[in-house]
Amino acid sequence: MSLPFTALEFFDVFRRYNDAVWPMQIVLTALGVAAVVLLALRRPGHERALVILLAGVYGARLRYEIPRDRRAVLGAALIAYGLAVYPLLSLWLGAWPEAPTFGLPCPTTIFTVGVLCFLRAPFPRYVFLVPLLWSVVGSSAIVQFGLLQDLGLAVAGLVALRLMIRWHGTSKAAYA
Repeated sequence: MSLPFTALEFFDVFRRYNDAVWPMQIVLTALGVAAVVLLALRRPGHERALVILLAGVYGARLRYEIPRDRRAVLGAALIAYGLAVYPLLSLWLGAWPEAPTFGLPCPTTIFTVGVLCFLRAPFPRYVFLVPLLWSVVGSSAIVQFGLLQDLGLAVAGLVALRLMIRWHGTSKAAYA
């Protein structure tokens, strides 16, 4: 499939974005770290700062937990990848500033799926829909443009799909 833009144009968008918003990438990363701290502290009221608007404000409230299974490991790994590994890989691969930074869809989607790994059942399964769809779309950059750091996005998509289809402790009727 032919894309309506070249690789040079694709990467130039990120370069121009990163130049225009600098140093907001640091602020956005700090907000991501703050979200992780709120998740870890598990204090009353903190969950509201972590929710997805539709599910957290207008619909059922999302609740978080520190699971005692592989979800915690997957979640922590995806959070770390989105916040730290993705940008470090971009630097190491020589892609900075022509690579997505935290706050842009690919690393932020990885981070989001990581946070969603800590959801407590029952939960609405649709919260995984946007991250799952973006992981499919964004993962094409691996093939189209050699954006190797997006391999984490493909993994996040598989995790989102797995959690969306089958969640430990969730009945099939819960938030179908």
